[in-house]
Amino acid sequence: MQNPEPAGSITCPVCGTVNSSHFRFCRNCGRLLPRVVRPHIPRTSPSEPPPDIRFEIQARRSGRFGIGILVGVALLALILGLAAGYFLAVFSGL
Repeated sequence: MQNPEPAGSITCPVCGTVNSSHFRFCRNCGRLLPRVVRPHIPRTSPSEPPPDIRFEIQARRSGRFGIGILVGVALLALILGLAAGYFLAVFSGL
């Protein structure tokens, strides 16, 4: 019985050497290693990006990021205005 291959490795079919899965050729005999098949994630259409990217694009198009920036700038202006008013009131009586 053969020992199981470590995760991320591939055994050379010619000499039996265990190689890292990103190797194209065996590190012992130099033969071409079989390709590692990665699972295919189907898309709904060829022109459509993957779901996680689709969400980010949709959020940008809907203006959620623009509203967040606008609220942030408004809060910053309010804080700076209050601070300026406070310092004018305190230091104008010198």
